[in-house]
Amino acid sequence: MQILTRIVYYAFQVTVWALDAYATLILITALCSWFLKPYNRFMQLLTRIVDPVERPFRNLLDRLFTSGIRLDFSPVLAMIALQLLSRLLVWVYNLLF
Repeated sequence: MQILTRIVYYAFQVTVWALDAYATLILITALCSWFLKPYNRFMQLLTRIVDPVERPFRNLLDRLFTSGIRLDFSPVLAMIALQLLSRLLVWVYNLLF
């Protein structure tokens, strides 16, 4: 039973680490978008990686603010959602074990 507990612990740890790394990647992409051109290969790679998570938030913001807001807050919302999911996983683990 102790081996199973350790496997579950490490699975939770890796998942939380991956969520935190993905949130960091979103931050890096947002910062790079200020300095790099969109057709830069590195920027295209980062955008391809983080866009599936950011796109739903971007669509939501487009529906809520139809007045043509110039700032894209979807990276912030995506990072908040990933952090909440990460904390929820930690809470569930602590609740179970």
